[in-house]
Amino acid sequence: MPFRSRRSSVLSPGARVPSAAYETPGFRTHHPSPSGASSSFAWPRKKSMGRRSMWGQSDDSLATRYTESVRPKNGSTANIEPISDNTLFISLNLSSPFLGDDRRNHTCPILGVLPDPEHKSVQYGITPSVTRYEDMKFKTVREAVDFFHQILQGLEFMHENYVAHRDCSSNNIAMLEGSNPPEYYLTISPASRQYRADGGRPVAMPFWGNDKSVPEFQRSPTDPHDPFRADVYTLGNMIRKDFVEVYSNLSFMEPLVTEMISPDPARRPMMDEVIDRFTEDALRLSDRAFRQPLRRRWRHRFPLLFRDQREH
Repeated sequence: MPFRSRRSSVLSPGARVPSAAYETPGFRTHHPSPSGASSSFAWPRKKSMGRRSMWGQSDDSLATRYTESVRPKNGSTANIEPISDNTLFISLNLSSPFLGDDRRNHTCPILGVLPDPEHKSVQYGITPSVTRYEDMKFKTVREAVDFFHQILQGLEFMHENYVAHRDCSSNNIAMLEGSNPPEYYLTISPASRQYRADGGRPVAMPFWGNDKSVPEFQRSPTDPHDPFRADVYTLGNMIRKDFVEVYSNLSFMEPLVTEMISPDPARRPMMDEVIDRFTEDALRLSDRAFRQPLRRRWRHRFPLLFRDQREH
């Protein structure tokens, strides 16, 4: 098996989406955050709190029409966006009462679903308002470690429940708007796929998402591959490019990330092992190390200077 299973999925592939998801006046909350819940990284607890999110191009006219319907009770705003059947199926599965309240679940909560009043084949998902990945600001080692923990844990949770993300890169990561401490989300991709618990070894054809460098895709673009090991590579590569290579005091992540991006998929750790290794490595950091500001490497402090040197 490509991952360690501790519970099976609530819905089976091909199952009908429960009609309760379409309740009047337009949304149903599947997993409200518990009162006082926190997503902050709290060592030495291995399993920390987390939640989820998703974004997309909003339909302004429809969003305006249903403004009151999609406003959560706490007064915060919500996004409304077109959603595919596949994304809806997986999101509702992971938002179900059984899975949605799991503290390790960092996938996007579906607050509700609206049918398009004019086009029966179109539906809109209601999701929390989020901050896109490119707009996030990380200042300290602790903030980066908290981010790693939530995102790694979120992908482990997806794999444990037989869901391959298949585009686990920065364009599918977000932060719940206004959350303090931050709650980071993995957004479900249209390419994400739910597998059967008894379906044998999962395989999939390559999906060329945001990260085009997956080694097995480069070698055999028309051959099936293990989508869970491709997820490990994609997330590890994002951490490498955006954090380990940029900040000198995140070097403790380097050995783990190097294994995650191994050219040989069979040599990559699966996500339960990644979480175990990450926890062990982060526990070795002192309180002083956690409090340190992130230190940019010289080539990232003066990118134009280093670019000029490379060009000459």
